[in-house]
Amino acid sequence: MTGVQTCALPILFRAAGFERLAVPLSLVARLEEFPASRIERAAGQLVVQYRERILRLTPLASALGETGAGPLADPAQVIVFAEGDNMAGLVVDQIVDIHDESIRVASNSARPGLSGSAVLGGKITDFLDLPTVLSSFKESSCSRGPLDRSSQAPVLIVDGNPFSRGLVRNYLELA
Repeated sequence: MTGVQTCALPILFRAAGFERLAVPLSLVARLEEFPASRIERAAGQLVVQYRERILRLTPLASALGETGAGPLADPAQVIVFAEGDNMAGLVVDQIVDIHDESIRVASNSARPGLSGSAVLGGKITDFLDLPTVLSSFKESSCSRGPLDRSSQAPVLIVDGNPFSRGLVRNYLELA
């Protein structure tokens, strides 16, 4: 599906061999740095104690299916996303900047994990498809069985941010 979505205030970062990746700042709960000494393993996952909870960390390289990712930087730079009580930490190589401009993202990427590209600060920048990248967080936090898809009900998405609405709509259509 090809389309165009508008995004205001994108956050720019490097990760997984990409020099310019971005997500809308409106979807980000916090930007954090964790010393490597605080990062632990639990149930085969990278985790950190965060705000009296256990925050699962996923290096973006592994979320995009990249192999041969090196060790985490010290300190690890993490973009924290929150949805209700669920939180996820996406480990990136470097958080670069927050751009104060509205851009139009062309939804044309065939690569899983990327929603499309846009010109940001005079350079082409890839935007993450957050529902795809963060799907591992949601799948592990849900213990439900297979969904009954025999009946489909309409869904109303209320969000003032068109880019965010588009992400949710795409995610629901894929589900």
